[in-house]
Amino acid sequence: AQQPLTINGTTAHIAAGQTVTLTLNGKAYTATVGSDGHWSVTLPPADLQVLADGQTLITASVPGISGTVSAEHTLSVLINTLPQATLDLPFGDGVLDTTEAGQNQIIRGSTGITGSGQQVTLTLGGKTYTGTVDANGNWHITLPSDDLRALPQG
Repeated sequence: AQQPLTINGTTAHIAAGQTVTLTLNGKAYTATVGSDGHWSVTLPPADLQVLADGQTLITASVPGISGTVSAEHTLSVLINTLPQATLDLPFGDGVLDTTEAGQNQIIRGSTGITGSGQQVTLTLGGKTYTGTVDANGNWHITLPSDDLRALPQG
């Protein structure tokens, strides 16, 4: 997450000014109950980025007068993380030399997700090349030697 996440809630039969404690991933966040029973907690992006994909428990609690919890609710949340696309190091060392530019080169990578038929687009030297993703999420694009030789130095 690159943006903060705001979690809102409403309490019933809880006095205004009481503190609601939200617990997520072992860390506590607090909010104050308003006169209408509403409360709001904003979670910073850094705390959201460490959450793993899968079920995550969020617990909201309000202590009663005697110090015991007068209201507690546990909610399961599914964290969807973005797939991690990868690009294999091209040309063996990442640098195109004149020998390599003299023959077609294949650029390979992975989308990080399975499912065939997706298109991957690569732009190099002002030209656009496309490849098709296979069932395992892998793709490759062939760069013609004529296009590679036409690239400027550097």
